[in-house]
Amino acid sequence: LGVAIIIVAVIAINIISSFTGYKGAVNTAFNAFKNYDINTLVSMTSDIAYNGMDSNKIEESISKDVSATLDSYESVAGHDMSISYDITDSYNYDSSDISEVVKVELDIKTKGSLGESNYPVNDLYMIKERGNWYIYKGYVGNYY
Repeated sequence: LGVAIIIVAVIAINIISSFTGYKGAVNTAFNAFKNYDINTLVSMTSDIAYNGMDSNKIEESISKDVSATLDSYESVAGHDMSISYDITDSYNYDSSDISEVVKVELDIKTKGSLGESNYPVNDLYMIKERGNWYIYKGYVGNYY
């Protein structure tokens, strides 16, 4: 009985942690990316990443990059593709101006009638500013 309780507790902690912290932020950002939810991506993008760029230009840049990346994925997988990801690694960084910086590595998978492919993301950075997680930088192809 004690082992079963421990197993249930570990499973519960793993499920909860996938919706909180940087993992939850990565999940939200990835879902926004695959659903072309530019407003969510803009709201999750750190002001520091765009160095004071006008918000309309940030939105335009993210929109263009997401569109080009999704088009690229679709050209390999087909219009009916599904997209998923795995966090393959992460690194913690501390900063006096930002409470936390995490480098995350993903393996994005597409699968559709034309085929399937993997796209590694080796430089997605999530930062915790003022208690909230934001995308700092992260690119594969054009975006994500």
